[in-house]
Amino acid sequence: MGKGIAGIGGGLVVGVLLSFLVGLSLAEVDEVTRDTSLLVAFMPELGQSAQGKAFWGGLGATIVVAALAPSAAKAWRRAFLVAGALSLASSLVLMEAGAEAVQEARDAAAGAAASGAVLDALSYDFVTLLLAPFALGLLFLALAFLIGRD
Repeated sequence: MGKGIAGIGGGLVVGVLLSFLVGLSLAEVDEVTRDTSLLVAFMPELGQSAQGKAFWGGLGATIVVAALAPSAAKAWRRAFLVAGALSLASSLVLMEAGAEAVQEARDAAAGAAASGAVLDALSYDFVTLLLAPFALGLLFLALAFLIGRD
C-alpha cells in the first residue's frame, strides 16, 4: 500500500516536472505552447503531445520503480532523487530562456535605457527562473537524503 502511494504521489511530481522540461525544450524548436499545468496530461487533445507523453511516461516509470523498491521509504527516496534532478535540470533550461529575454531587452532599448532594461530582466530572471527551481531541487534532494536511510 505504501509503495503504491509513493509511486503515484512521486510519479505525479516527476511527471509534472518532466512535462515541464519537455515543454520548455520543445518550445524553442517547434514553437509549442508552454502549458505546464497538470491538465496537460488529462486533456485528450494534448494526450498525443510530447508533454502528455512525458507526463505519462514519468508517472509510469515512477510507479514501476516504486513497485520494485524494497520498502515504501526507499520508493519515496528514489522519487525525490529523480524530482530533485529534474528540478535542477529545469534551472539550466530556464537559464537559456532567461538569456534570450535579456537579449531581447537589450535589443529593444538604446543607451542608458538598455542597461536599465538588462538589469531589470536579469533581476527578474535570477529570482523567478533560476533561484526557485534550484531551491526546489535542493528541497527534493534534502528530502531524498533524509527519507529511506538505513
